[in-house]
Amino acid sequence: MTAFRDRHAACLYCEAGLARTETRLVCEHCASMLVGDGELQQILEEVDPDDLRPLVTRLVAAAAPARTCPACPTEMHAYVLADTVVDRCAAHGTWFDPGELQRVLHALATARTSRLAAGGSTMLAGGLTAFVAFEAVVAGATAALVGPIAAVAAAAFGIGAVRRYLARDRFARATRR
Repeated sequence: MTAFRDRHAACLYCEAGLARTETRLVCEHCASMLVGDGELQQILEEVDPDDLRPLVTRLVAAAAPARTCPACPTEMHAYVLADTVVDRCAAHGTWFDPGELQRVLHALATARTSRLAAGGSTMLAGGLTAFVAFEAVVAGATAALVGPIAAVAAAAFGIGAVRRYLARDRFARATRR
């Protein structure tokens, strides 16, 4: 193992330690996270199933200070994804500072709802349903992304849907005992 991989990974936002899960690195303090490309592609397709473009075609180069990937010594590149500047390591995925993933998901869901609403009155109902369902998707995606530290993410993100999801999850766990 290299010396870089042996070092303790630090959050790019708050410099706290990162928890390593099977597929990502998550900050236990601020809920920033490094999400792999495959996982991010799947999340984006859940929010907007009409947009099946690969992740790399959704990214637009941005001018921002370079940051080093928390998983390797590679310098990440800044991109705009759904009006949010994110950093991406070609080998390990996209880094989201606190709240950035939720902003991306919200922007995509809002854009999809607008497209559906513009399609006519019959599509309006589907668009509104999709927007309401978006809260559930964000809650599920956020909880899945942060895994065991979902409560930290809910506090950091401040999204009501995440809080409702976590409350339902805690209730379901309590009633199973």
